[in-house]
Amino acid sequence: MVRRQRTESGRLALDLRSQPKDPREPDECREAAILRKFLSSVGRCRPRLVGYNSQGSDLAILVQRAIVNGIRAERFCSRPEKPWEGTDYFARTTDWHVDLMSVVSPYGNAAPSLNQIATLSGIPGKLGFDGGDIAQAWLDGKLERIVKYNEHDALTTYLVWLRTAHLAGHVSDAEYRDEQQQLRALSEIRFPCSEFCVLIIR
Repeated sequence: MVRRQRTESGRLALDLRSQPKDPREPDECREAAILRKFLSSVGRCRPRLVGYNSQGSDLAILVQRAIVNGIRAERFCSRPEKPWEGTDYFARTTDWHVDLMSVVSPYGNAAPSLNQIATLSGIPGKLGFDGGDIAQAWLDGKLERIVKYNEHDALTTYLVWLRTAHLAGHVSDAEYRDEQQQLRALSEIRFPCSEFCVLIIR
């Protein structure tokens, strides 16, 4: 997850956070532990969530797996009586959960995949590993590879969101360039020698 917040000086700061933090630690890698930490963190902090096909896929999978694992996440699941009175991640029209796929393709008509819209925008897409490889990687115990894949996906989604926000005028030209530079710096730490490190700033 890419976290975006303003510092005390008013400057935007970006941070990349992952679960599990240490893929070599067995207790952290249990599905229930990962879900519990993520859902409790979101429920506590109430951030604005942004994803790609997250309304139709990611959110539903999180809820399904939380049910299967018997997890209690009442703060994450809480909904206001009236949509404008508080955070609601489940409403179809909410600013608290932005599904970029519904923004670029409102009714699912000719919806591009995240990889397609990213690569067409000059953003590195999948780097030799995609969602179809996750299940086998999990069974093979390649958890570090899954974490890297998810981090890469988070950076890709963030860059697509940043372009969308810039298009709508929510991000100034200067902020747009600054955040791309920050994402490049993050990628140099997490993905040394990858295409992300030579991201073309547009």
